[in-house]
Amino acid sequence: MLTLILMLNYLLQQKMVYFGVMSLIFSLKIFLQYLFSVFICLKLYHLVTRLYTLLQNLLYISVLTHITYININVIIPPTRVIPVILLQKNEWKCSKLD
Repeated sequence: MLTLILMLNYLLQQKMVYFGVMSLIFSLKIFLQYLFSVFICLKLYHLVTRLYTLLQNLLYISVLTHITYININVIIPPTRVIPVILLQKNEWKCSKLD
């Protein structure tokens, strides 16, 4: 019986470590999306305040958007699972994104 309890405790710790890492990756992805959105807003402000042609503006915006998409979705792949902490029961659960 003691072995079973120790094994369940070990599995619970491993699950917590896994979801802790997933939570950290998800938080990092959200933070990078925020940084890139601020960067794009600053670049768009720069474009609006400078006198470029419409074609140059559209080309620049499309290149920025493409680079941002590559940085966010290729370097950090989209996460399909968000770890959720249930504080009342002190256990971890997963909710899927659809």
